[in-house]
Amino acid sequence: MCASFGEALELRVPSKPEYVAIVRTFVTDMARRIALSSSAVEDVRVAASEACANVVCHAYSDSGRSPDRMLVRCTASDGRLIIEVADNGCGLKNRAVPACDADDEGGLGLILMRGLMDDVSVDSVPKRGTTVRMVKNLDRRPVSQEARLPREKIAVSSAL
Repeated sequence: MCASFGEALELRVPSKPEYVAIVRTFVTDMARRIALSSSAVEDVRVAASEACANVVCHAYSDSGRSPDRMLVRCTASDGRLIIEVADNGCGLKNRAVPACDADDEGGLGLILMRGLMDDVSVDSVPKRGTTVRMVKNLDRRPVSQEARLPREKIAVSSAL
C-alpha cells in the first residue's frame, strides 16, 4: 500500500539509545510506503538513525535535566519524504555546526545526513531544543559526486 501524499505520521519516544531502532523501523516503513527506491530507503534509515543518535548523545548533555522525549515526524508531501527529528534539550550553543575534525571521535552525523539526503536543515534555540529537518525526493535523479560532498559547515537558524 502506498502512503498518500500529504500524510504525516508522528512518533514520540524516549531519548534513549534503545529507542533508535524503533525510529529506524518507523521511517523505513514510511519510505517504503511512498515507493522510494531501496537505496533511498536505506539513505533515509541511516540519516534518521544519525539524527536520533545526536539527540541521545547531545540534546540533554548540558541541560542538567534527565533525557526527555524526541519527536519524529514523517510527512509524504509533493513527491518527497520529509523527516523531522526534534527535541527540547539544550540546543546548539553556536550559530553554525562546526566542521568535523577527522581526529575526533564522532562528529560525522550531520555531514553524513547531508550526504544521504537531498536537503538537511537545523533549527536550534539554546536551552529550548533542536529540530533537524531532512528531505528525500521521490524522483531521484543522479547527483554528481561533487554535489554530494559534505559541506564544512551547516548553517543553523534560530527560528523554530
